[in-house]
Amino acid sequence: MKYAADIIIVGGGIGGQVSARALAYAGYQVIVCEAQPKLSGFQSVMTPISIQNIPEPFALNCLQEEHLSTLHLPVDRLMPIQTHGPLLYEKKLWREVAPEELKSEQLLFYFRNFSWPRGGFPTSDFCKHPNIQIHLHEPITDCELSENKIQSVRNSKVCFSGRAFIFALPSDAMFPLLRKNFLEPHFLKQFQKKKAISAVTLDFVLKKKVSQEIEILMSLDPVGVGFSPSNSDPSLCAPEYQILQWMFFLPPDEGKDKEAMAKTMMAGKRFLQRVFPGFEEQCLWQRIGILPQITLQEPLHDSPHAIPLSNAFWVTHEFGQISSAGRPSVLQALKVCGRVQEALKKPL
Repeated sequence: MKYAADIIIVGGGIGGQVSARALAYAGYQVIVCEAQPKLSGFQSVMTPISIQNIPEPFALNCLQEEHLSTLHLPVDRLMPIQTHGPLLYEKKLWREVAPEELKSEQLLFYFRNFSWPRGGFPTSDFCKHPNIQIHLHEPITDCELSENKIQSVRNSKVCFSGRAFIFALPSDAMFPLLRKNFLEPHFLKQFQKKKAISAVTLDFVLKKKVSQEIEILMSLDPVGVGFSPSNSDPSLCAPEYQILQWMFFLPPDEGKDKEAMAKTMMAGKRFLQRVFPGFEEQCLWQRIGILPQITLQEPLHDSPHAIPLSNAFWVTHEFGQISSAGRPSVLQALKVCGRVQEALKKPL
């Protein structure tokens, strides 16, 4: 079976969804190919327990007005969150923490002020546009190339052809698909030397508030970062409930080690129970996920020449660092969409 569109996006994570939405609103016909049964990205959810309409992952935090305008999202929902800086739990108290006290992974989240979209933007609605076709259960396994450009991407059942191709994939999925000889050698060598930061994510909805803090929270044993979005934005859940989101980092090179993941998850739960007495009794809903690659320990800068093909573009969270301006994959997706539109104005 064959499908065609102006732009084919391989990968339905947040980078692929942002790219699809921006380009669809720019007037292009877009196909998104996702290997999983739903648009999800590189976070694998281990225990999806759903009891009611709980907000989805808050992937679109820390955006600026110009980003929302590009994505045709309501700018008036952007709310500034002003804090005194991150807090560290120590000796049964939360206290302000200095950067030199934190681990390198935590420094990525050392924000004082950032922005939040009031009510959140559920990612399931993000690709609802007449110019976007979604193809789930479609892992792309091969590319057809000719004259320095991609003609189509395919698997054993389906072929997708387009004028431009965006690979919204982490490097471990990207490199086997495009093959090393289609990547700039110097860039590839640099990339392969880098180590990834991985984490276990623990998201909870509690029947009763256990914390009033709006600051970003830190823990050193285990090393983690937490936040309660509902403390700043009560519209995210019922008034008496609280949403807690925590991320506990895995040791280097253990992002795919199941035993290391299990140990980190249990250590994280023990920490939360110690810090928030009665936490387990108040837990109404939980989601445990794995982020095998949040970013690189020393991220590379985005290079438009990483893929020396005239109509191929790469979106990954591994370029740049997390900051109060937004997630690397979101910011890079918006940048890449500009390059794609510029390229489509020219003969490919």
